[in-house]
Amino acid sequence: DKNEMFTFVNQAAADILGFTKDEMIGKNLKEFTTPEMYQQVLKETSVRKKGGSSRYELTILRKNREQRIIIVTATPKISKDGIYKGAFGIFHDITGRKQTEEALQLHALQLQEHNKELDAFSHTVAHDLKNPLGNIIGFSELLIEEYAELPQDKIKEYIVAINKSGSKMQQIIDSLLLLANVRKTETPIKELNMGDIIAESIKRLTPLIEKSNAEIILHDIRTPAFGYEPWIEEVWTNYLSNAIKYGGIPPHIEIGADTGKPENVHKGMSRFWVRDNGPGISAKNQKLLFKKFERLDQVKTEGHGLGLSIVRRIIEKLGGQVGLESEIGKGSLFYFTLPYNSKAEEKTTDKT
Repeated sequence: DKNEMFTFVNQAAADILGFTKDEMIGKNLKEFTTPEMYQQVLKETSVRKKGGSSRYELTILRKNREQRIIIVTATPKISKDGIYKGAFGIFHDITGRKQTEEALQLHALQLQEHNKELDAFSHTVAHDLKNPLGNIIGFSELLIEEYAELPQDKIKEYIVAINKSGSKMQQIIDSLLLLANVRKTETPIKELNMGDIIAESIKRLTPLIEKSNAEIILHDIRTPAFGYEPWIEEVWTNYLSNAIKYGGIPPHIEIGADTGKPENVHKGMSRFWVRDNGPGISAKNQKLLFKKFERLDQVKTEGHGLGLSIVRRIIEKLGGQVGLESEIGKGSLFYFTLPYNSKAEEKTTDKT
């Protein structure tokens, strides 16, 4: 009627809202929608009062408070003397269609983001592979063309350079394989012995640690966490190697864990971190980290632009988050979180 009270309801309309026909008769439409959406109803009613029909989208609340999205098509009922008596309306439930549309939109956005990332990824990998490959070709050509005239020390120097460039390419390829593995593989989630994992990472970095005369201080890390050990070892290796490369001279590195900082640690999560004594990272560069295949200083470090992106993928696939805290002149703290709920032991990561 003219006051938006139901005077007739067929079974299909009742089914859409989850009520019986008798329960709906005499009730105002505002009882079946949100206050915000009811303002849209009143706006459309004003159109009908002037003799016009209306067609609009409306979110309704079923009896169980579940939201449904409907298209309302309403035609005014006008008396012979021009007085508005109410309207005849039809409900079309389009919830399924809207959900499909939203899923498609989300998928399109994800594809767009993946394409952007793939473009950045391809440029980074091409650049990183081009340099060592160029060195290998250049030094090998020198050996081929001038081997007979070259002194032994020069020959050895060129061979060492070729070996070093080959090793760098191998590291990049290993990172690519790890990235592909993280994207596709299902892994068993188990409780981690973080002390053993860190020890293994430090062992892998021993030559770099000795070369840079880095000092590493290990704080209490006896905090429960669940994940996949080989991947977490890669995370620690990446964080520690970056701390050494970007740290002070000599690097002073601290490793720790905590669960008691609500601003950084979500409920049910443990946070692990690496702090360095480097120059710090600007707010502008912090926004680039973990998101794109970026290197902050291509001259200072020999690393490539895959590491932090792989770290983010690993941690997010294991249910955690990555981040950093840094100020110019005060070093940087890189962290990651993992669930410490024992129920995670029975789960496996989803394919992404």
